[in-house]
Amino acid sequence: MTQHQTRRQANDHYRNVVELSGPPRSAIERDVDHKQERAGAKGDDRLGHIHAWVRYEAYVRSGGHRLGHLKRVYNERELVDLFTTYESARIQLAIEGSLAALLEARISLRVRRNFETYAAIRRAHGDIHLNQAFDPREARFGQDDFWLLAENYKGEPIATYCLRRFLVEDFYALIRSQALWFSNRLHLVDPRFIVECAIPPFGGEVSHGGGLWVREDYRGCSRLAIVMPRFARAIALRSRPFDHDSGMIRNDPQDRAKVADRKAAFMGKRIYGFARVHRVVDGWFPPETREGIIYLCHSTRAEAVDSLVVQRAELEGLQRLNLRKTSLVYQHNEPVNTPTVLSKGQEHARV
Repeated sequence: MTQHQTRRQANDHYRNVVELSGPPRSAIERDVDHKQERAGAKGDDRLGHIHAWVRYEAYVRSGGHRLGHLKRVYNERELVDLFTTYESARIQLAIEGSLAALLEARISLRVRRNFETYAAIRRAHGDIHLNQAFDPREARFGQDDFWLLAENYKGEPIATYCLRRFLVEDFYALIRSQALWFSNRLHLVDPRFIVECAIPPFGGEVSHGGGLWVREDYRGCSRLAIVMPRFARAIALRSRPFDHDSGMIRNDPQDRAKVADRKAAFMGKRIYGFARVHRVVDGWFPPETREGIIYLCHSTRAEAVDSLVVQRAELEGLQRLNLRKTSLVYQHNEPVNTPTVLSKGQEHARV
């Protein structure tokens, strides 16, 4: 099948097919949902299922995805006016391009909202410690928060990526209070926790991505690490504009400082698509209860929109790098995408 035919097929599916129920769920998902049903949970994940061939516009119209809780409520006309024609075109192109690329690889995507299922999938694949920002044991999630589940043609989970949204005056204050990671605890300031960054203070509606995991046999060759963060951004922007996009990367303790800086810059900019990457913590890091170097990834809304579409030649060039040979994140210790790069066992920088 030619590239044109593949894209046309993806677009046809995108325009004509709506399948909110998704493919048969894995044993992990069925078990989690069953336990929640017995506990009286409503299982809101069912509202969020989409395949890589789903027409996202129908999902938008369904209302199940709405990201709310703004101080000002926009009506539909005002919301549309917030986007320029350029931004709308980039968002649409990113969604269709991602779907086409994944369709080629026989990979489907679903938007999920039940973070218990996310945690169960990660732990089933050996990740004992999750990034607390996306761990339901530590964080409280709002209707703005979602995660992506990629599955292969067998319906097996092969990748995840999470995205949350915060409405704050100062994102650095959210970090210092540790409320970014711990929603269920008192927000105490640790005097040992020093937050300093070359990125000027920012606030408003801040998108924060993380929890990027790619199954070992799909690392480096599937392009999922490149596609999923951008697809999540596009979905978030399509739902409602945000002011800033963010993530974090933790260094590999075995790397020298300059090497760690280069790795973080490469992962944050080239792989995840952020505009800038700078150190934000160099010392005591309370979420890990140890010393570490943490990098903050940041983009403005305009820069996030620009990052959505990756040229196919660049995508293929990154694919040939075979990132599996140089694991930048310790997978069994993960904060990713808040990107946090840990050490040799985890494929990607911890976000």
